[in-house]
Amino acid sequence: MSPGQYYNEYLNVQVSTSNKVKLIILLYERAVFLLQNARDLNGKDQIRQRCKNIVKAQEIILELLSALNFQAGEVAKSLHSLYVYFYKRLNDAIFKKDTKALDEIIRLLNLLKESWIEISNHPDIRKKNTVPQQTSMALRSV
Repeated sequence: MSPGQYYNEYLNVQVSTSNKVKLIILLYERAVFLLQNARDLNGKDQIRQRCKNIVKAQEIILELLSALNFQAGEVAKSLHSLYVYFYKRLNDAIFKKDTKALDEIIRLLNLLKESWIEISNHPDIRKKNTVPQQTSMALRSV
């Protein structure tokens, strides 16, 4: 088995055994990883790979968007606005070769990830492996 196959198997186990909050954190981590790689490829002769990484990050953003439950109220609406903004800024990163857009989205995704980590440390989540009512309402599925 190649190192990439081991990583994919590890990721499959992570995803299949995680609660919703952990899945969100994993999605943020993957998007950040892809965008950092895209940023590192900027200026190098690897435009196709750079764009591919950004598009994969956009697909993650779309997945996060599709998981929102608007019956949850303001949290879902705020996340929706952020995710739409992220998607548009990533278009700027592709079409305008805007490295600042990548840096901005990486920073914001990391902030969101830290917030979800705080949520995951909530005693109800650790004890029951469930999501608090307000948080779970903001998510349909991931």
